[in-house]
Amino acid sequence: MMVVMWGQVSYMTVMQACYGEGDVDCCVRLYHEMKEKGLVVPPYAYSFVVCELCRQGKVVEGLNVFEEMRRDSCGANKAVYTAFIDGYAKTRNVDGAIRLFERMRQEGIKPDEVTYGAIVNGLCKGGRVEEALGYLEFCKENGVVVNAVFYSSLIDGLGKAGRVDEAEKLF
Repeated sequence: MMVVMWGQVSYMTVMQACYGEGDVDCCVRLYHEMKEKGLVVPPYAYSFVVCELCRQGKVVEGLNVFEEMRRDSCGANKAVYTAFIDGYAKTRNVDGAIRLFERMRQEGIKPDEVTYGAIVNGLCKGGRVEEALGYLEFCKENGVVVNAVFYSSLIDGLGKAGRVDEAEKLF
C-alpha cells in the first residue's frame, strides 16, 4: 500500500510540473499511466488533465476524461466546469457551453465571474449579443462581480454587431 501511495505522489508531482508548463501531452500521458498501473487518480489530477485539454481546444478528449472522472465517483468542481464552458465557447459551440453551465448550476455549483465571462465571451463571438447583455443584467442584479474580461467581450461583441454607441457607453 505504501508503494502505491508514493507512486501516486511521484506522478502527481511530475503532472503538476507539466501542468505548470502547459504541457498537456505530458499531463495526459501521466494520467493514462496512472490508470494503467491501477493507481488512484485524485480529483485534482483529473482537473489538471481536463483543464489542459479544454485550454488546448480538445474538448471532446476532455469530456472523455470527465466521464472517467464521474465513473470514478469524483465530483466536478467550478474550475472543471468553467474550463469546459470556455473550451466549448472557444470552439464556437455556445449551446454546448450553455448546457454545461446549466448542468453546473443544477449540481449546486455556483458560477463565478470567470464562468460568466466565458459564457458571455462565447455568446458575443457567436453574435448573440442580446443574450450576453442579459447575463450582464443578471450579474448586476445578483451581486456577481463583473470583471474587465467580461466587459471587453461585451464591448467587442457590441462593436462587431455595429452597436458602437452602446459599446462606447459600456466602456
